[in-house]
This record gives sequence, structure tokens and C-alpha cells, in this order.
Amino acid sequence: MEAPAKRNILKVERSSPVAVLPEYETPEGSMFLSSLDQMAPAIVPTVYCFDRSDAKVVDVIKQALAKVLVHYYPIAGRLAKNSRRKLVVDCQKKLGVPFVEALADCDMKILGNLIIFDSDVLGKLVYRDPMEHVLEVAPLLTAQ
Repeated sequence: MEAPAKRNILKVERSSPVAVLPEYETPEGSMFLSSLDQMAPAIVPTVYCFDRSDAKVVDVIKQALAKVLVHYYPIAGRLAKNSRRKLVVDCQKKLGVPFVEALADCDMKILGNLIIFDSDVLGKLVYRDPMEHVLEVAPLLTAQ
């Protein structure tokens, strides 16, 4: 019964997505996926919430993501099929990670345990890229 009441109190404002790219140039090419990844590609949404703070926090997170992407650059790539129709991570596209800034108009304490939220409420907390169903352009990671 808590989830419907929480659904009404949770209003989220989102910015338009901006692409976060690796801070420095990264290698190009393709990387093979494991057999498990070939069989069961899946989207796994996770939610990490923080109390509202000053606007600099968003810039710090974007800068940190850009630094991390230097070492984990395949995450900024996209899936593709090679000549043998196997899925690979294409690191040449350099499209980056879509980043969306979001603000909720409620206190974190009101939200309580996020595990009991229904999908409508969680949907407000997780950015879903409109192209996620198109294999070749869907981002491997999004951040909100």
C-alpha cells in the first residue's frame, strides 16, 4: 500500500541527456563478448539516491565518469555484430555515456525503502534511453 502513496509524492525533473566521453583518447577497435553475454544481453537498472546538494555535485560526477571511462572505455562504446554475426563492443563510435541530471521534490526519508517501490515509481528514478531497443545505438551505460 505504500507504493501508490509514494508514487504521488515523487515528482522528478530531468535535464536533457548529455554525452560524457572519456577524458582522454582511448583505443579504437572491437572487443568480443563472452558466450554468456552473447546469449543473454540484459538491461539491469540500479538506483543510487543522494540527498540534494549544491550544483557542483553534478559536475563532479560527470568529471569522475569521464576519468573512469578512460580505463573502462568499452562502456562508452556500442554493441555491434561482426562479420560472423557475433556481438562485439564497438569502441570506434565514441558516442559516450548519456548523463541526465534529475531532481526530486521530496526528502529522501519520505521515500524509505526503495525495494518496495513499484515499477512506475522506480521508472521515475531510472533514465531509459529512447534508443535502448536498437542494438547498434543503445548505450551500454546510462547515468542519471
